[in-house]
Amino acid sequence: MTRLEFEFCESFPEKPTPGVLYISTTFATSMHICCCGCGHQAVTPLRPNRWSITFDGEAVSLAPSVGSAGLACRSHYFIRRNEVVWCRDLSLDEVTRGQVRDGWQQAETSKDAPPPRRPWSRLRSLFR
Repeated sequence: MTRLEFEFCESFPEKPTPGVLYISTTFATSMHICCCGCGHQAVTPLRPNRWSITFDGEAVSLAPSVGSAGLACRSHYFIRRNEVVWCRDLSLDEVTRGQVRDGWQQAETSKDAPPPRRPWSRLRSLFR
């Protein structure tokens, strides 16, 4: 698949149509059938630390990329102005490191976790 249509909706249909990006502003979530054709649903919560939708009146973009490293298809792509931009597959290790970096999950060991920052440490460092 190289292109998605979009549909703003309150909730997602029971049987979503492949090739359609459903966007629920009510639930701040988008969903589509994986663009590789495997049939899995790709659900993307629209939140500052997750995904965001840009709508310019004609087309939509979804950022960051959609990665299905946990699925057999291992698809990885961006949606830019309704176009599917395919990327190389990510390894599970790359996905896990990105999720830890972005705060989506905890690091498994303390050496992998970034050191905790106190609220004032960044401000204090500016005055040094």
